[in-house]
Amino acid sequence: MKKCILFALGMLLFFWQPAWAQDTYFVSPFPIGNEANDGSESNPWPTIKFAVEHVVENEDGIIINITPAGYNEQFFTIDKAMTLQGIGSGAVRIIPNGARASIFAIDASDVTIKNLTIDGDGNVTNGVAINTGNSDITLQNTTVSGADVGVSVGIAVSELTLNNNNLANNTTTAIQNNSAEVIDASFNWWGSREKANVVSQFGNIVDYSPWLNSGADNDPSAVGFQSNFSSVSIDGDSPGEGTLQEAFDLIGANDTLRLIESSSPYDILSADKSIVLATIEGEQPEIEEITVDGEESDILSIDGNMLFSQSVRLLTGTIQTISDGQVLLGEAVGDVNEDNGRLRGNFKTQPRTAGTGSVNVLGVNIASGPDDLGEVTITRLNGPAGIVEANDNESIAVTWIIDAENQPGNGRTIKFNWRAENDNDKNASEVQVWRLADDSEIWELVTPNAISAPSSGTNVRSVTVNNVREFSSWTISDVEAPLPVTLTDFTAQLEKPSVRLEWATASEDNAHFFGIERSTNGFIFEEIARNQAAGTSTALRNYLYVDEGVASRLSGTLYYRLRMVDFDDSFEYSDIIAVPLNDDSDLRVHADANTGTVQLFTQHLPEDQYLVQVSDMLGNVVIESSLATAQESPVFHFPLSSPTHAVYLVRCFGTRTLFTQKFRVE
Repeated sequence: MKKCILFALGMLLFFWQPAWAQDTYFVSPFPIGNEANDGSESNPWPTIKFAVEHVVENEDGIIINITPAGYNEQFFTIDKAMTLQGIGSGAVRIIPNGARASIFAIDASDVTIKNLTIDGDGNVTNGVAINTGNSDITLQNTTVSGADVGVSVGIAVSELTLNNNNLANNTTTAIQNNSAEVIDASFNWWGSREKANVVSQFGNIVDYSPWLNSGADNDPSAVGFQSNFSSVSIDGDSPGEGTLQEAFDLIGANDTLRLIESSSPYDILSADKSIVLATIEGEQPEIEEITVDGEESDILSIDGNMLFSQSVRLLTGTIQTISDGQVLLGEAVGDVNEDNGRLRGNFKTQPRTAGTGSVNVLGVNIASGPDDLGEVTITRLNGPAGIVEANDNESIAVTWIIDAENQPGNGRTIKFNWRAENDNDKNASEVQVWRLADDSEIWELVTPNAISAPSSGTNVRSVTVNNVREFSSWTISDVEAPLPVTLTDFTAQLEKPSVRLEWATASEDNAHFFGIERSTNGFIFEEIARNQAAGTSTALRNYLYVDEGVASRLSGTLYYRLRMVDFDDSFEYSDIIAVPLNDDSDLRVHADANTGTVQLFTQHLPEDQYLVQVSDMLGNVVIESSLATAQESPVFHFPLSSPTHAVYLVRCFGTRTLFTQKFRVE
């Protein structure tokens, strides 16, 4: 008797267990399976309809994985919570086996459909019908085509999300919304402006794009309601047949086309109208070949970071970075011809091998020479971002940043080219070239004698600088408004019991004296001495002052700065330098380009609460954070693009003290 009971119980558990405990099922068509199978990975069910109707509801949810194939399905209803998804790299294609009202209907809540191709084949009214009273429905990475209406939405459906789907090729409309709820249908593939129109008895209450970029952002009841960021979104790996060029052709002028990072680059874009190419923060999609050939006023705006890897052709029109966008030019991209088109904003080259050869890109022509430069990177900022401002004076609207593995110790000739439209009202007949060293915040005059920057027939101006032995940042001004910066170096060194201060100037214009100022807290300074300046000079001049015996009279950290005063009593201050009188009370910095981190070693700083700021040599703050000295070696992450050899300045502002330190990212 016991054996009979145990046998019966065992058989019950055998048949009961798969349906009750299993929450993942598999579908693969004949001849692999038959309807007697249990839907396991090794014994899959043959049709999607059979799977949907025979899975048993589970509190942990149901997943039906469908292998790539063509499924000829009868109409079926999803009447329980589940996820229906294609798996593998091929397409899961669902086609009706005759005329139907829908291929399938959703009659439950908590349903997700993704990675499928639903093809009405001209035989269905609705590709997908979502019935009354359902919530939390998601349709994602799915193509719905060949129907009269792509997606039909019932009266009381809520929390419906349509994301990154291809709804382009349906006869009448992509969505028929009969719900009073707002549908989140942003970032889908609509195909044409007409088919993107949403039929709704409640006034088109759909958040979708890109067609209604003038729609209301805040009023869900308004026709054309949309979110703050409206665009069509494409991904080289997402379902559908859309390519970058097709997406561009279908959207209207001034619309936004969002590119998602994909495993393969976008191949070709030929732009003939103004649009915005946008990216997701932290991503850098690649376009292999790009051509701008529209009207002269057309602008292809880049919002975010993007790589043009193979070819850039400017026939007519402009490529312009906006916000904090940057375009990276691949090593295969040479000097872009800007005779008729323009590159405006922030453009940077990938490191390109120069060796002893020449470099010609982004308006910088470095002649060949004996030194092996290794890899060279050029960044050009033009437009407002390229203007250097100092004491109410400005440069032209171009700044170049040259970074090389090895400096040209034996000298190289550099020719800078810019268009007359970037003169920034400067007199190009007499210009001066300025350089900002990597370890400095002070622009140094490179050409004390004025040189001419004549304009060629295409309005391109040029100046040449000979015997350049160190690359860095460069810009140009006219003689009437030179950049009023003369300091090339300022140091302060503890030589107990004194502090030795040294500084140097490359040029001086109407300079009267240097006021040496000292502070015990970094905030309140007093003048302790004066050094006479040279007046007007274009030669390199060195200065020295020794603060005698100060370490025997004071303790803690001292702060020094220079007040540079002209004969007309105008003045400007140098940077502040901190000198700890106790040798182990300092700020130590380690920066790593591979991880993009700056590590501050602060265990020797006076106990305090500090504000930490890290800025680049152009004065842009890239980190701002708080720091308590009780913390040991905190690590701050900052998003820098290719920061190799870049120089930064860290400042730690305490309630009573200030510590500063320059460092290079290696």
